[in-house]
Amino acid sequence: MKPAPLLLFLPLLFPVTVLAARPLAKPELRADGRYEFRDQGGTGKFRIATDELQESGPGVSKRVTVTAQTHLRKIQDTAKQMSGGDRKLDLIAYKEDRPQTEANRRVVTEKVAVTLVEGIDPTEIGLAAGAIGMREVIHAPRDYVMSFNDAAEALTAAEGLKSVPGVLRSSVLLAQKMFPT
Repeated sequence: MKPAPLLLFLPLLFPVTVLAARPLAKPELRADGRYEFRDQGGTGKFRIATDELQESGPGVSKRVTVTAQTHLRKIQDTAKQMSGGDRKLDLIAYKEDRPQTEANRRVVTEKVAVTLVEGIDPTEIGLAAGAIGMREVIHAPRDYVMSFNDAAEALTAAEGLKSVPGVLRSSVLLAQKMFPT
């Protein structure tokens, strides 16, 4: 009997999950806009506003009121239509148990924070999720931030990543305006 080459045993020595470049199955956006996000050291239930957006650009940061929409996909489409050049419009979320005030407003970003099990290839996960960019979080081993084209893509990717073996956590990052103008 001939001994097996060492290459046959490498998968046993270094276990990794491979998605084989299959695209991630992403759920649809939730019509009601209810999501769970990490915020200020904890997790909370949020609802994405369907009647306002956050405008940002060079020297601009303001709330934009729009006609109320019936589905989260429609408010994201409105944001895309109104954006252009240096002007960018983002989705807004409020904690469900808090009043809709400036202090409680959160911008839903196009970034997803992901924590992976040791040995999982972050590039494979990023490619499968459809990320357009990814960076490692230096002070947190196995943590990565993936970038997507818009908040809607980030929301569906974060939800889909929760069911991928080797992904411990995934959550869309929220931004908060710290210094009101």
